[in-house]
Amino acid sequence: MARWVDRWPNPARVFGVLEILIGLIAVVIVPIHGRIPEVVRALVAAHATNYSALLQWQMLVVIAVTIVPTC
Repeated sequence: MARWVDRWPNPARVFGVLEILIGLIAVVIVPIHGRIPEVVRALVAAHATNYSALLQWQMLVVIAVTIVPTC
């Protein structure tokens, strides 16, 4: 970030916008977290015979839900 922050005309504004976006994304993701058990249950039912595929799908769900708020 140090390379890019010097190019921004108003770094405080960029920081503020990023903080607001993080808050909005958190508000959107909270209801999704409540549905994770249903998704995992469906994944287990669909991939009960293939444990490797089950783990891969579960990992994709975790990444999809957590990638945006952690960036």
